[in-house]
Amino acid sequence: MSVTQRKIDRNLSYHGLAVLCITFLSTFTHIFADISSYVLPAWGLVFFVFFYVMEQKHRPLPVADLVTGGRIAVALLFFGFAASGILTLASALALIVLLEAADGFDGWLARKYGPTEFGSLFDMEGDAFIIMLLSYAAVHFTGAPLWVLIPGLLRYVFFFPFLFLKPVGSKFPKMLSWFSKTICVAAVFCLGSVWYLPSASLTAVGIVTVLLAVSFLWETYIYVAVFFQARSR
Repeated sequence: MSVTQRKIDRNLSYHGLAVLCITFLSTFTHIFADISSYVLPAWGLVFFVFFYVMEQKHRPLPVADLVTGGRIAVALLFFGFAASGILTLASALALIVLLEAADGFDGWLARKYGPTEFGSLFDMEGDAFIIMLLSYAAVHFTGAPLWVLIPGLLRYVFFFPFLFLKPVGSKFPKMLSWFSKTICVAAVFCLGSVWYLPSASLTAVGIVTVLLAVSFLWETYIYVAVFFQARSR
């Protein structure tokens, strides 16, 4: 694994730890009480700008990555509307449809012009942060039960061990990548539907949460297997 990739993995681990801490402090304590609606999105915006600039320095800007950045901006807009109490059923549905359409568009662009290692990672972490924003917003601004935070936190819980394990290269099967992406798309739709289909959405969110856990456990198993295989050499 290259030095750059190790730095990226380490930064993602610290990002995950920060997201976990911010979510816990703003949900279960009075810390950030007056600005809890802004700490998480502000942190995410700063991180993703830094992350993008760090990797794309001295390189042309791939269109697919710009669309991924646009998806994050739309999710922040959704969060801002929800925090301000001006998110209507129509605007919630419109923003979720836009998120899903942009997700499909950046995937098409990546396939057309060739995916990059950074682009794939940026897309994956963008998905994770969007799901975190939507689950956080559902709990804090609609009164959804606390367990709805779980789908948003799963990705960051998964990355936490990277703080303690030496990163190793590992490739995931295409089936796992397809499964994970499909579940992420479903998670965005289900969490967004809390605003316009509240009666059915919690059941759907529960199912998606279980499937997300299966996906991350699958990834964890592969990573741990590769890690111990590398150590035994």
